[in-house]
Amino acid sequence: MSNIKVSKITFNKTRVVCIVECGGNTDKELAARVLEKLPNLKLHPCKNNRGPKFIDVIESTSIAHLFEHIVIDLESRSSNNITFGTTTRLSDNKYKVELSYTDDIAMLKSINEATKLINFLIEEIQDSSSFLQQ
Repeated sequence: MSNIKVSKITFNKTRVVCIVECGGNTDKELAARVLEKLPNLKLHPCKNNRGPKFIDVIESTSIAHLFEHIVIDLESRSSNNITFGTTTRLSDNKYKVELSYTDDIAMLKSINEATKLINFLIEEIQDSSSFLQQ
C-alpha cells in the first residue's frame, strides 16, 4: 500500500472528477481501521462482483475505491446528497474517481479529509509494522 495523492480535481455541472494516484489494495487491517472511524461504510451500496454492499469488497479493493466511499460518507454527514460515485482504473497507479455533488466547497473539504484519513491510517499501519520488525 502506498499513500494516496489527488493530482487533479475538475468540477463539472453536477459531478467532480478526481485523478487519484495510489498503489496497492486495501487489506483486513486497513479495512478494520477505516470501519472503526467510519462504521457507516458497512451500509454503502456498491456495484461489485462480490455482493451489493461496499463491505463485501472493503478488504481487497483499490485504495482509490476506498477513497470514493470515504468521500461519499463524509459528504453524507454534511447533508450533501451524493447519488453517484464510480472509480475507474486509468493505469497501474492512476484512477479516475467521479462523484456527484451539490456544494463544491463542501466537496473539496471531503476530498481533503478523505485523503488525510487514508494517508494517516496507511502510515499508522506502516509504523506499527516497522516497529514490530525491530
